[in-house]
Amino acid sequence: SYCYVEGAELTKIMPGWQVISWVVIYTLPVCIVSSVIIWLRTHNDHPVTFHGVFGLIMIGISSMYLGFFAWYRGLRDVGTARGSQVQQLQALFTLGWAVLLLKEKVSALTLLTAVGVVLCVLWALSARSKNQSALGSN
Repeated sequence: SYCYVEGAELTKIMPGWQVISWVVIYTLPVCIVSSVIIWLRTHNDHPVTFHGVFGLIMIGISSMYLGFFAWYRGLRDVGTARGSQVQQLQALFTLGWAVLLLKEKVSALTLLTAVGVVLCVLWALSARSKNQSALGSN
């Protein structure tokens, strides 16, 4: 979350695509070294296939890189606090899509937890808006 806040702050002085691009450049040495270490320790346990590597690259490019263009734009437009609270709903959407598209089974406890997360986010958003309107009236 610290990096989200810093990234959102940087979008005030540069576009979101530049922010995430610089993050990728700065972290690349650490990512390469750690990836090599992990691969050397685990490559015998998991086969490396074309489809697996292709899928990893596509996820990295689409959701983890291009997705940040919209994410940082959203944080800049609605504010870091409000935007990051909305991110808590991502797990619920993932759960919903898994049920609809993949026919996943959801336990009652999982559903109850998801409802709890939604209620907490709504409570935080409403408390924030009440606090802002109270500050504005003074």
